[in-house]
Amino acid sequence: MKKAATQKELPLALLGESLTLSKYGIWYHNGEEFTHTGLIRLFHRSIVWQREKERYLLKIGEMMATFTLEDTAYFVRQLDQSKNHWQITLLDDRSFPFDPTKLTIGRENQFYSIIYDGVTNHRCRWLRAAHQSLLEHACSESAISYQGKEWDIKPDCTPPVGPSK
Repeated sequence: MKKAATQKELPLALLGESLTLSKYGIWYHNGEEFTHTGLIRLFHRSIVWQREKERYLLKIGEMMATFTLEDTAYFVRQLDQSKNHWQITLLDDRSFPFDPTKLTIGRENQFYSIIYDGVTNHRCRWLRAAHQSLLEHACSESAISYQGKEWDIKPDCTPPVGPSK
């Protein structure tokens, strides 16, 4: 029997399975794209991994909602090359060190990285602008140049949902 939603849970509970995060980092509700920038940012910042159920959730305060993932829960929006050690910035505005050993290429020729948030590893899909910035450093179809060294880009073999090893 399904537990009745409390008043705090109700607004996000109503969203339920009708929420989708596309493979391009775009939020949809009942097939309609989100247009409110503040809400989009809030949703990207509110993604959490629920280890017990092995799924990502939205958690805003005490309210939680499930959503459908087309690919990954996290997206690289920017590659910052201004310092000696590059940084990648996600759609939720968090930044992480770029690690060329964690860079892979997917079936659709998109880049993925693995980030560590202090608790677990997460797979991130590179969005077009960040992808194009990285391509400026391509040495070949399967390698990039970073810090004076050539780094091979391996095929992505990670399952689409959940933290990565």
